[in-house]
Amino acid sequence: PPRSTLFPYTTLFRSGFKLGYGTKNNFFDLMLFKAFDKRSSLKDTISTNRVLPEENFVVGFNTFQRITKHFSFDINAATSIYTYNTSSEDSIPLEFDKTVKNLIETFIKLRSSTQVQAAASADFSMVYPNFSLQAQYRIIQPYYRSMGIAMFLSDLQSIMVSPSFSFFKHKIQFTNSFQTQHDNLNKYKIYTTHRNIINSTLSVNPNNTFGIDITYSGFNLDQKKNQLKAADSTRLAQQSNTITIMPRLMFVKQNFSDVVSLATSFTNINNKVSVQDPIKTTNFYTTLTNIINLAKSGWSFTAGVNYNAAKSAGIELISTGGVLGIAKGFFNNRLSVSNNTTVLSNKSNGNNIGKTISSDLQMNVEVKHRHHFTIGGNYTQSPANGIYNQTDFTLYRLEVGYQYSF
Repeated sequence: PPRSTLFPYTTLFRSGFKLGYGTKNNFFDLMLFKAFDKRSSLKDTISTNRVLPEENFVVGFNTFQRITKHFSFDINAATSIYTYNTSSEDSIPLEFDKTVKNLIETFIKLRSSTQVQAAASADFSMVYPNFSLQAQYRIIQPYYRSMGIAMFLSDLQSIMVSPSFSFFKHKIQFTNSFQTQHDNLNKYKIYTTHRNIINSTLSVNPNNTFGIDITYSGFNLDQKKNQLKAADSTRLAQQSNTITIMPRLMFVKQNFSDVVSLATSFTNINNKVSVQDPIKTTNFYTTLTNIINLAKSGWSFTAGVNYNAAKSAGIELISTGGVLGIAKGFFNNRLSVSNNTTVLSNKSNGNNIGKTISSDLQMNVEVKHRHHFTIGGNYTQSPANGIYNQTDFTLYRLEVGYQYSF
């Protein structure tokens, strides 16, 4: 099949081998993969000059080990030997032991355009009834590439730890995730970009009627110089913090349910396009929604009010409005039709700038319990506000879908 993004292309051959030993709880797999372009498939001079035939050999392993019912780990690692031009006959000057080089050249010839890169991941899991801990490590060397993968992120090292707790028969739960990552593993870039990400959620559900979720999300990006000639004026730095509080009331009967929810969120972003010119953005959002479902008749009603206040670069935007929705199920809910419409009145620095209108209509049809057809549309109109969009825009969208359930 075609692999190159250019118009001419070569014929690509792939082959793989996998040998595994063990059970579903304890196993080890060895994997070999090879792919190459057939040089003779380039017939004309233009293609020969524009497309270079490539070759790839990958060796890797995957192991999963469950030590006890509470502990397990999973490790994946691979080394990819990638040649970017097999037309070149000159050998590679890489420092390989002669025995290792002879073994490698049993599968792929080492040339001057050959690169050797590795990638690995390790996952650790500890699970108890009221406590769990997940840990993850990733490392992908710069320019890691394989013909067996369509797209792959490279030049990355990351560590993530996710502890979780629960109390009082899971009525109170803490879910947390802490991640740190950076690039520039070979120190060739002028800057090394560091990212730190925190996500924490406290969920309290004392009974079936009341519940509340409190979520905090933090993101920090910073670049550190690796060369003295690097200019501070181009160094990126960004920090954002978001706190979301969502209490809810649920009244559920046999043929009736009523859910009242409040979502309030505050976000503070300090985006330094350059360290000398920071841009600060704040956003406060709250919405009160009431959803009523009448199971026997198939009707559902939604009503809500919204308030949003955002401020950035001397522009203060305030939007107020509401949402109305209605849905109806027919023929034992095999056919359902729904509509939701949101209208917001916008003010920029105290001046009216128009309304934002968004309305969608959707129909779902189930045929013989396995076939599902969906057709829907959306209309959105929004004025320029200087924060979310710089110009007026109108959007029309039509979606048609089909789903088959096994």
